[in-house]
Order: sequence, then C-alpha cells, then structure tokens
Amino acid sequence: MDVPRKARELRSRALSSLNARLRAHLGGVAPVALGRSFPPYLAKDAAIACWQLFQELPGESLRYDESWHDLLDASEVQRDPGPSSPAIERYETDAGEVHYGLQRGLAFLRFEGQALVAYGCTNSRTWGYEVRVAGSSDELSKRFLARVAEAVEASPVFSARVREELANSINGKVREHLGVREGETPALLLTTFPPYQIPNVSILIKAFLESHGAEFLGVPAGRYDRADVLEFMEEPRISESGKFQGYQQRLPEIERISVRLGESREALKSGLGLLTYEGAALMVACYRSDSYEKKYEITAAGWDREAVSSLLEDFEAYEREHSIFRGRLVRPVLSYRDEIEEAHIIDYSPIDWDQIVLPGQLKETIQEEVIDYAHRAEALARNGVSVKRGVLLHGPPGTGKTHLCRVLTSVLSGFTGIVLAGENLTRPSGAFAMARKLAPALIFFEDVDLVARDRDANSATGVLGTLLNELDGLEENEQVYCVFTTNRLDALEEALAQRPGRVDLILEFPLPGPDLRRRLIELYVGEA
Repeated sequence: MDVPRKARELRSRALSSLNARLRAHLGGVAPVALGRSFPPYLAKDAAIACWQLFQELPGESLRYDESWHDLLDASEVQRDPGPSSPAIERYETDAGEVHYGLQRGLAFLRFEGQALVAYGCTNSRTWGYEVRVAGSSDELSKRFLARVAEAVEASPVFSARVREELANSINGKVREHLGVREGETPALLLTTFPPYQIPNVSILIKAFLESHGAEFLGVPAGRYDRADVLEFMEEPRISESGKFQGYQQRLPEIERISVRLGESREALKSGLGLLTYEGAALMVACYRSDSYEKKYEITAAGWDREAVSSLLEDFEAYEREHSIFRGRLVRPVLSYRDEIEEAHIIDYSPIDWDQIVLPGQLKETIQEEVIDYAHRAEALARNGVSVKRGVLLHGPPGTGKTHLCRVLTSVLSGFTGIVLAGENLTRPSGAFAMARKLAPALIFFEDVDLVARDRDANSATGVLGTLLNELDGLEENEQVYCVFTTNRLDALEEALAQRPGRVDLILEFPLPGPDLRRRLIELYVGEA
C-alpha cells in the first residue's frame, strides 16, 4: 500500500470535512457549544421557530443526520454533504393552517454579525425538540438560544391551548394576584363556623367579598385544607407529555338560599375570592362541608399578615351586624353537646300592638315594663342602671302566652327572638351564646316547668343548674332578655321564679272574659 498516498487522502478528507468547515466558519477558534431542549408539547412550535430563524438569518442550511457531538470533535471526520436541503416537516392545525418546521438540519449562520453554527432536530426517543449551537463565545450562544425560546413563546401555534390553561389556571391567577416570593410561605388564617351558620355565612361572605371588589374563582369539588390552599399558590406546570399540572379554573359554586317567605339570596357554597384589602393583595378560600362534620370554613391568605387578620375580624363584625337571623324569630335545634346544629327562621306576618287583645292592666304592664323598658335599655345602661330583666308569663293553656313571643319580636324592631321548647329546653347554653351574639335579643322558654320544677320533684337538676348559671352570667348592661312561660307556676323552682335578676316580673294571663272573647271574635272572624 502507498502509505504517503493514503495519508494525503485522509488529510484531504479531513480538510474538506464538515468538522473542518465548522471550525473554519468560526474563524478557527474553539467552538463554545450550548443547547436547549423543549418538551414534547412544544416540539412542533420549536421546530417551526427554528426553521424560521434559519431562513431569516444570513447563511446556509443543509441536511445533517449524524451526531452533533461528532461534529464538534476535531478528531472526527464528518463528510460534508455539500449543497443539500434539511429535513422539513409539514404541520397542519385543526383549523387547517399549514406550517413548516425543521425536523433535522444544520445551518452555518451569521447572528448579530458573528459566525455561528446551529443544529435542530426532533428527539426520536423523547419526542421533544433539541436545539444545539456552537459559537465563538458563551454569550453569543446563549443569546441565540434565547432568540429561539422567544420565537417559540411569541408564536405558540400548537401549544396555545396548553399555554392558555397555564395562564387561566387557578394557580396562575392566584400567583399573578398575590405575587411570588420564592422560599417564603404566606400568612394563612382559618375561621370555622358551626352548622347552623352555614346558610348565613355563605350568603354574607359572598356579599362581603363583593363589596370589596373580589374576583371569584371556582375550586375543585371536595374538601380542602391549609395544604390545599397553599397548593393554589404553586406554579402551574406542563408535564413532559403535555399534561397540565395544577388547578384548572371553573365557576364558583353559587346557590340561592331562602331567607324569608318569597325572598332568597345568593350564597357562595365554595370558591376563591381574590381582592385587595387595606392595600394588600389577599386570597380568601371558602368551603362548605356537607360531610359528617358539617361546617363552613373561610381561609384568608396573603403576604401581609395584619391585612389577613384584619379581613377576618372585619368579616366577623360584618356577619354579626348583617346576620340573616338578626331581627327574626328563630327556633334553634341543639345537639347533645349543647351546640346549635340548625336554626330555623319562623316566618310570620307583622303584628300590630294595637291588635293585641289582653286585659287592659296586663297589656299596659307589658307595654311599660317590657316594651318601653327594652326601648330605654341603652339610656339606662349609660346611667349605670342594670338592664337585665326576666319575665315569667303564667296562666292556663291558650291564653296568649306563646303568641306574645311573636308579638314582642314584631313590636321590638331590631330584636332577635330565640324560641326554646321541648327537648331543646334541656340545652340552654347554645341559645344564650346565640342571643349574646345577636343582642339585643329575647330568649323565649316555652313551658319552662319541664326543666325548672322544684328541685325535690325535678329529675333534670343539672339542666336547671345550667339555666340558672346562664342567667347569672348575663352582664348588667347586656341586652339579652328572658321570657318564660308556664301553665304551672306553683311547680317552679323558687330559685328561678322568686329570684330578682333571674325573674323580675311575673305576669298572669287569665282566661278571657265575655268582653275579651267578643273582641277576639271581632278581630279574627269579624263583627257578627
């Protein structure tokens, strides 16, 4: 074999190889090689962007099917294919639009006035897209890759739907509203409301957030806790296979709840509210649990802890002032733990005091000692006079004792009436707590002798003790009034019936005489 001749052939091939051409294009300097990979859901957009750049920039594109790393290795000899066309793929959108992308190819380009070699190909193993670049400097190669990424971002042909999911996701909305602080956890505060408050709070939180310009978002169905609320703030992602990872936005769960006969209001069953409160961007997550442990939860989150705390405190004050139970007649249902489980609003037509038919002296006493007294309560309290008052109504059945409960709630505008009867009499603490919250309030104990008989004949002495403790625990200026009714005054425990501060006024409701019966007939039937 002619060794010198063989060496000359190898040298000639090396000088005319693609490797030599790359080094010559870069001016003989050692190439600085960088690369960027795009996931499968961006592969087509990256191929389109890469081909467009190859066409826009001055230079030559050609087909290259071998290894990029072999091309950079000076010891390798990759044959220069000469003038050739890179592998181009045709893509068609669902709308029928046609685009062309670089499936595989190499380009000798001038970028920002400097020589650069770029290579793009679809990765047959991952189905992503690879862009490789070799330039005379690290910064030049980085800027070219950034240009490719910007082109992919600017013209999302096939990834538009996925990108829209990211931008419109709950995570995207929350992060845009609250802002992002890497490595920090926002302040989160939780307030839980008991079962009977669910209709009330779900109505009022919607109204409260609306009054502060909140934007409402839907959340996934089912229970969520503090960890889930934090997940709403995590960055949404697209998996390598192009699947959205995060919380997709949906409509908040809104329902209508009846608050009185012929009137209903919108309520927020579950959802997020994004708002600015006291100058701070906050998120409020609302959730109604209908499971075994029924409750309504409100979680406020934000970077300003004081604003988070202030919002919840202000809502609790708003709820007390605007409660759907305020000024209404309410019959609570209490659990064995003496907690209110349900609260039923009793609808009735307004009653005019002038229409009440009672013996003259009794009606006058009720007007002066109950109605007028309650109206003067604030003035009395300002002058240091105790406004505590308990009233005991006794008399035969059917004489108007229970009816007076509705009358007083109607006449005492702004007062909340709470009715306890039957089994609920054995658990009075929940009713007192509700009355304190909704004061001014009246608590009506129907047939109180069921739990407040004389101790010697009373099997419910524990209930009696609880009732007496609650009465004694009322503050002197607390506008919570108790009205007791009984058909058996003689059977009542003296510690209740004969103790000022617990019962201050005892009124007898007698059977109506002929004159009162005539007036009742005229009122309800009409003149004979």
